[in-house]
Amino acid sequence: MSDGFWQSFMGNLASVVTAVGIIVVAVMQMRTKQAVDTASADRKAESVAAISATEEVKNTLQESTKAADKKLGEIHTLVNSNMERQLRLTSVALRRIAQLTKKPEDKKAAELAEELLRDHVAKQAIVDAGNGK
Repeated sequence: MSDGFWQSFMGNLASVVTAVGIIVVAVMQMRTKQAVDTASADRKAESVAAISATEEVKNTLQESTKAADKKLGEIHTLVNSNMERQLRLTSVALRRIAQLTKKPEDKKAAELAEELLRDHVAKQAIVDAGNGK
């Protein structure tokens, strides 16, 4: 075979190898794009599911918080009401003891109990006014 044949063959071989290389790269790019598209679609679906779950948690938390706030308000009202009753009972009892014993320390105890009752009633009036009661 002549040198011209080999030069032509080698030139064509180089072109064929280049063409095959280009085809291989194109196929790899296409597969990579498909993989990225598939992964993106999967991530998008996961993101949508996560957003939905987050919304559900947020709504549940809001409902729970409202219910807890209402219950705490009821408990707070009950505690304050009972505290006033206890302070009133204590102040009356200590005042009667002071009247019976005529001791200065009993009189001071009665005065302190009455002051605590007045303070509690005044603070509760401010809270009640703020709550629209």
